[in-house]
Amino acid sequence: MTLSTTTAAFTITPIVIVTFFKHLRRKLIKRNIKNKDDTEAVDDLLFEEAFHIVKAFLELATRNTVDELQAFTNTYVPPPYWAEIIACTIPLECCNKSADVLIDWFGQEQLNNLVGGERWWQVRGLRGVQGEWIAMKRDWAQLRQAEKQGMRPEKGHGYASNVYSDRLNELESVLFYITGGGFYFGSINTHRYQIIRLARKLGGRAFAVNYRKAPQYPWPCPLQDVLAAYLYLIKPPPGAPHTAIDPKRLVVAGDSAGGNLALSLLVLLRDMGLPMPAGAVLISPWVDLTHSFPSIMSNTGTDIIPPHGFCHKPSTMWPVPTTGPRAVKVSDIPRAKSERGTRSEKKQEQPLRAKNSDSPEAVPDPKAQDFSARGGSSVPPKHSTVIDVDGEGPHVTMNKVDGKVIDPQKLQVEVDGEAMEIQSQIQLYATNLQVTHPLVSPLLNSSLGGLCPLYILAGNHEVLRDEVVNLAHRAADPQRFPLRDGLMNTPRQIENAQKYTQGTQVHFQLFDDMCHVLTVFSFTTSANFAYRGIARFAKRVIELSVKEVTMDPFPERDRRPPITSEHSSLQETPAGLDEVHKPSAEDGAHVGRTRLKNCDKLTVDDVKLTRGAGGTSAQGGKHEVDTIRILCERVSIHGKIRPLECDEEIEALRMDHEKMGIIKEAPVKRWLEGQGEADRTWKHAGKSVEQNRLLFEAKAIQLISNARKKGLLDHDGRPVCDFSGTGDGQVHDKGPEGTPDGFYTDSRKRWCPLDLEGERPSPTAIAGRRDTPDALALLRATFAPSPAPAHPEKDKHKDRIMSPCEQQRVSNMIPSSHGVRMWSALMSNFMKTNLKQKAARPIVPSEGDRSDGSDDDSGHNSP
Repeated sequence: MTLSTTTAAFTITPIVIVTFFKHLRRKLIKRNIKNKDDTEAVDDLLFEEAFHIVKAFLELATRNTVDELQAFTNTYVPPPYWAEIIACTIPLECCNKSADVLIDWFGQEQLNNLVGGERWWQVRGLRGVQGEWIAMKRDWAQLRQAEKQGMRPEKGHGYASNVYSDRLNELESVLFYITGGGFYFGSINTHRYQIIRLARKLGGRAFAVNYRKAPQYPWPCPLQDVLAAYLYLIKPPPGAPHTAIDPKRLVVAGDSAGGNLALSLLVLLRDMGLPMPAGAVLISPWVDLTHSFPSIMSNTGTDIIPPHGFCHKPSTMWPVPTTGPRAVKVSDIPRAKSERGTRSEKKQEQPLRAKNSDSPEAVPDPKAQDFSARGGSSVPPKHSTVIDVDGEGPHVTMNKVDGKVIDPQKLQVEVDGEAMEIQSQIQLYATNLQVTHPLVSPLLNSSLGGLCPLYILAGNHEVLRDEVVNLAHRAADPQRFPLRDGLMNTPRQIENAQKYTQGTQVHFQLFDDMCHVLTVFSFTTSANFAYRGIARFAKRVIELSVKEVTMDPFPERDRRPPITSEHSSLQETPAGLDEVHKPSAEDGAHVGRTRLKNCDKLTVDDVKLTRGAGGTSAQGGKHEVDTIRILCERVSIHGKIRPLECDEEIEALRMDHEKMGIIKEAPVKRWLEGQGEADRTWKHAGKSVEQNRLLFEAKAIQLISNARKKGLLDHDGRPVCDFSGTGDGQVHDKGPEGTPDGFYTDSRKRWCPLDLEGERPSPTAIAGRRDTPDALALLRATFAPSPAPAHPEKDKHKDRIMSPCEQQRVSNMIPSSHGVRMWSALMSNFMKTNLKQKAARPIVPSEGDRSDGSDDDSGHNSP
């Protein structure tokens, strides 16, 4: 059953009804409870319904293909009339500059051995990256006159404007938002209602980017696009409509996978000496793709993420490989076979794509393709079957878990007492060999010090909770939370650990009873406080100087009482500790089993925070002030703030750092169960997928053959059409010299799928494949007279329709009836209902919890 608004409605409606009656029954049981501290988030009917709607939709999505989910969540929906949306395109100049930065960061060795080259991840079907400027009309006062002149679009109709107005430049505060979605689904359309609200709270404008998604464009493709968008903002290329944005007036934000990209972006900026933004907001960031923390298993029942992860119905794109065993016993792999594989590796070094000819040899070897897919790289590493334990043979860095040697070149995990070798790629974003890379899992950077101030939010009931808690503490104190030796495997990792010993300023808040990305449920009290906190943080880092933020990053109202030693008890009760949210019966499995009381001791974080009050030095009695580094808090469902538990009580901080970044048995076993169930359910579909791949390969070969006959390929098999617009007739040649200051050079250079000689693309990358519809569309675009536009148009020519992971789709149905638009409308209506209830009995937040003194959290102006 194809994923659509209709199928989603049929699936979700029964769940909504069942949830309502279950909620009613629970309400009757709890009717005598009067103390609001005994309530839970699910006691709010709207939250419980929304929680189960999102959870049911994600589970429905796994019963469909990755391609269908991408198309559904990247379908264009009209913006609300009370917001101003201006579509734009981040040009190739910025994309090429970001590629140069990444190439310099990686170095030739990493490019060759891990990334697979420097060109394949630059291939794209569009002539840029989609982006949107977002602002509230009431923050843009001059638009009122335009509305009176009849220029306001009708509700639910029309497209975002493509005309940039200079009036936007008057909104100097800018939020650069990076959307989440597991790196492979979601778009600006799914997050627009959140971004609009943040823009209103900030009193400025927001910019969102529709980066390329995996698995068609795996790592580092999304990171390249995010960096290009950032450079586009702070250093506009010639022809850009906006003026350059001062990085000190810009805050980067992202949720889930977007939080990962935001943090990776900050690391790139730090390491390459590029201007850092004023601050960054990370909402439930997914920063450890190895799933090495306990909450990934313990919080499955209380989060929206499907129990077995995202195991989708097979398509020509995913999974890789489509069929076959997902894991095999190491003991069942014959040694002789391994040796033969080592000797024949040179034969496997050709990229997984059809040759540029119409000869029979142009058909890719299916066995070679399966081999590369199972190994997690287009070409197995040269020492993939060699483990140097006794000091003889090629040197290979060893990872040890509980004294057992793990081959770093193959993913081997002990499952039920048996060593298993994983034969499939687990994560859509990166190969099994790449998940520990510091730009894939930014938590595994040797140091997260030296970054701009961070505001990090997470839900206590989400599966990513522990890694987010660890992230906050590792960023604030790199020396106290070092990385294990097995991950200190590059000169840059070693250099950064020695160079960035000073921590980053971090404000971390853990929200009770909240699931992954709590801002999605924007009508809840917790989300209201999260939005206010984000705006308050953003305004503070933007409006104050760097020195002021460094010396006092947190408002005075957030301070703890001063103490004289790390082991002193509280002299007076911090705000919010008198009324402690009581743990529920289910809370035993989560952080927060023990709540702080008046007699409890402060944590190390509290000590660091309160030292900022000053002290007397032993040498001369001078007044010295230590820099404040971290503020860790809990937020109840009623918005009451209290300190986080002691470090000794938090499992994420007690975990042995030697086990961080190690793929463990429990998550792998659960994934194998889910993937095995999916393989059995879609057994016949998997066989059809393999046949379809052969058909698409044949079409690709025919397409290349026709292009050669038409003279569109030169004798080397490269296209001769002027794809870049430079007039030189070469896709791969350099364009104009760029900007006068030399920042943008080779401004229109562009690679195509036929320019990858010697490259080893990721197994799922469509730049190196010919067996999927998206890969075929990318190949057609190579020979098209002009590349596809970056934004939806009515032109339906097949050469201009790219993959939904890159280009927004235009729905043929009534815009207001699309599922994404209906969800946004529901969120707005829920917020209006909540606001009416609060008007009758307003909730008075803790001091300083209002961001701008406004009670309107609906995120829009009344018409």
